Amino acid sequence: MKRRVIPSGTRKFNTWIVLDEKTEDEVKVQVEYDYSQAEPMVRYYPDGSGYPGSPAMIEVVSVTLHSGRELDWAKLSESTRESIEEKCWEDVDV
Repeated sequence: MKRRVIPSGTRKFNTWIVLDEKTEDEVKVQVEYDYSQAEPMVRYYPDGSGYPGSPAMIEVVSVTLHSGRELDWAKLSESTRESIEEKCWEDVDV
């Protein structure tokens, strides 16, 4: 099975997340994030230098409610931020 190659850059998608763990109410939000592909290690270039490589990375740019109100990433609970980042990775792995 071939994996789809996702170019680096900014992506947007809509998802449902749990914002209130006490009531487990789900809210639809739009997530905008930057995705950077992994870069492979280069042991040696012809000049003797090398490059250690870098892992794939996701950085959430914004989380916006259906109403248009943008949420403050720093004020979201750690579990909500982890859930959003996990859904971003799932979006990339499609």
